[in-house]
Amino acid sequence: MASIDYATPVESKALVMFHPDGQLFAVITDSKPTSVGIYQVVHDDSDLLPFMRIESSMETALPFEASSLAFSPKGRRMV
Repeated sequence: MASIDYATPVESKALVMFHPDGQLFAVITDSKPTSVGIYQVVHDDSDLLPFMRIESSMETALPFEASSLAFSPKGRRMV
């Protein structure tokens, strides 16, 4: 149904767009335009958050320091 891919670490600054329900967001960077995607937080026992790509409309945008945004090597992206 979906192929598994690794989320790439974000470099430089990122733009994070939050959905009103607080669970969905898009990550857009100037240094890695291919990492543009819409993700849903998936909680587990790891220290880093894994992400799953989903489709959704975004309603709010917030500038975000990429250094505080961690990607797990277990991050999954549906394509």
